[in-house]
Amino acid sequence: MSKKIKERVTVVNDLSPDPGMTEAGEFLEKITEQVAAFSVKYFEVTEELPFIYAERQFQSVLLPAIVKVADAVLVEQPVVRKKKRKRWSGRIDYWVYYKSIELLIEVKHGWMAIKAPKLRKATQQAWEDALEQLKTIKKSEAKELGMDSGEILKIAMIVVPCYQSSQDKNILLSLDIDSDGMRQKIVDGLDSEPNWSAVWEVPQAFQLTEAEYEGGRNEIHPCVNFVAKVKTI
Repeated sequence: MSKKIKERVTVVNDLSPDPGMTEAGEFLEKITEQVAAFSVKYFEVTEELPFIYAERQFQSVLLPAIVKVADAVLVEQPVVRKKKRKRWSGRIDYWVYYKSIELLIEVKHGWMAIKAPKLRKATQQAWEDALEQLKTIKKSEAKELGMDSGEILKIAMIVVPCYQSSQDKNILLSLDIDSDGMRQKIVDGLDSEPNWSAVWEVPQAFQLTEAEYEGGRNEIHPCVNFVAKVKTI
């Protein structure tokens, strides 16, 4: 891992000392750094960032990051969900085995405008959806998915790039952006409080997407936030 990338990632870890939490926090930090590394590699070939679209496109760098960090990973793990008396078949975005713990992960994608006073409703809803999807996986089902090898934890995660648009790219390049302040604004704006978050400050040379949007708008993406709620089963 490049020292330059590590220096651009800021992590705030409020995880409890419960079994498996240390490993889960370590895993999240490592995949954040790997997502940054794969995003840089993607930009160097395509001259665009992979997280400027939506959730499905973001998997292009998230899955390789997880594969590089984890001991094993399965995408779209089949699962039985339960809520009150209802049961139905579903899928978890990722089942991950890392250092003798198992992680059930739901990932969402949102947006945060740099000058916006608060989070978009759609971003807030995506976060709540991830939490609710994990809530419907009961302890008995989680154990059936597992390998009986250690702790099982659930992780709801939302990835939130920060952006600003303008037809004048010089206005965007002159913005004074506090990346960690943006991370804190996102954390504070979520109704259900996360217990882990990080922000990657994108290198300035990669931040600007020129005149590719409606009306010839330019867009800047100075940082990407990774926000998570980790819970034991």
